Amino acid sequence: MEYETREVLDLDLAELLANFRWKVTKKEEVSYNTSSNLYGTKTVYTMSRSRAIMNYTKITELENEYFRLKDSIKKPKKLHKPTVIFLFLLAILPGLIYLITFNHSNRVIAKNNREASTRMKAILGEVNLL
Repeated sequence: MEYETREVLDLDLAELLANFRWKVTKKEEVSYNTSSNLYGTKTVYTMSRSRAIMNYTKITELENEYFRLKDSIKKPKKLHKPTVIFLFLLAILPGLIYLITFNHSNRVIAKNNREASTRMKAILGEVNLL
């Protein structure tokens, strides 16, 4: 049988990958050196899965779509108050235009995030059924 492997540093990511039939095969504490000469350790999880599992191609497609959607989620923009105050002092119209475009872009981001989160949940449900 042919296996694929990957290393993961985050336990939450390792648990998420378990939904896509990845299994932790090795857990290892690794020492590292930071630029300030402080030493620390981090846990590295080595994960693997067989390429011979049922529905392998469908599972990998769903996994790729899930992480593509996860990468598309953005943080909403924060309102820069000094800019708004300056624009309102300059004239009311530039301040209103700024607020309207700011609110519109945040609504677009929020809509995208909702759609991506909904599809990500659907993907996890679909992969659990396979």
